[in-house]
Amino acid sequence: TYYSKEPISMKLEGAYRIGDHYKLRFAVQRDESLELFDPDTNGLFNYEGNNYFLLFDYQPVPDSVIGITVDGFSQDKSKSQTGENQSQVTDYLSVDAYWVQGMGKLYEFRLGAQYDQITNDIRDFITASNDLNYFMDTFQLYSTVYHPFNEHMAWDVGLHVGQVEERHDYLLDDVRDEKNEGVQAKFRMGFEYSSADGLSSLQVNISLNVDDPINDPGDGGGISFHSVF
Repeated sequence: TYYSKEPISMKLEGAYRIGDHYKLRFAVQRDESLELFDPDTNGLFNYEGNNYFLLFDYQPVPDSVIGITVDGFSQDKSKSQTGENQSQVTDYLSVDAYWVQGMGKLYEFRLGAQYDQITNDIRDFITASNDLNYFMDTFQLYSTVYHPFNEHMAWDVGLHVGQVEERHDYLLDDVRDEKNEGVQAKFRMGFEYSSADGLSSLQVNISLNVDDPINDPGDGGGISFHSVF
């Protein structure tokens, strides 16, 4: 495989401190159009996209902060080869408003409200009945508690309750359309083991399904390792 059109990415980042109590950070990235050619399948893959992030914090006292973040991306992809020709456009937006109390203390409390929206539009130029507009948005309220109980270890718990709407709209086959909406709730538990310098950490978490604990008690989990070097 080889690039018939080379990928180029441009990113702009900034951070500002305004007075003693305000902080602003932002990042904007543009991925220019690329083309990847596969001679074995006579296939061509195209991609271009954007990413953005904005944070604004107000810190009235050293151990407390009130802030908002805006995070999102847009991707436009297509793939064509023998027997296949599809395009996909995905957009994602997340807005999180929060209040944190007790930073650097024995217990850190966080209250917040978050809105997420994702759309995923698929066009199939061979099988048109697969053309799909997908949409999902959620508005949730959440609360978390973080407790470092020794130099290396900490636990955290969180309760998340949200209103969810999800739609599958098939443009030429509305019999397959789906719509789901309702209240979703989960209880999350996590454990963290970190190095003495705080630059590396191992995190484990699981989630329980609060809105349907009998029929569907589990709501996922994960393990991650993070290191700064």
